[in-house]
Amino acid sequence: MLNGGLPKGRTILLLGGPGSGKTTLGVQFLMKGFQEHGEKGVFLSFDETKEHLFNEMGSFGWDLAA
Repeated sequence: MLNGGLPKGRTILLLGGPGSGKTTLGVQFLMKGFQEHGEKGVFLSFDETKEHLFNEMGSFGWDLAA
């Protein structure tokens, strides 16, 4: 879908309706980059609390607190 990733050093904004998978895609992309390549990233959300995000992403087996 992303054909090898996104341009390095760029800011990416994900847009879409509720339930379209924006959060999941963003966190999955960051987790994969960190786990497989040691890359750093930033995730910003204006709608979700830290607790809710950690809980939701934990259901995929992603430990965001680590």
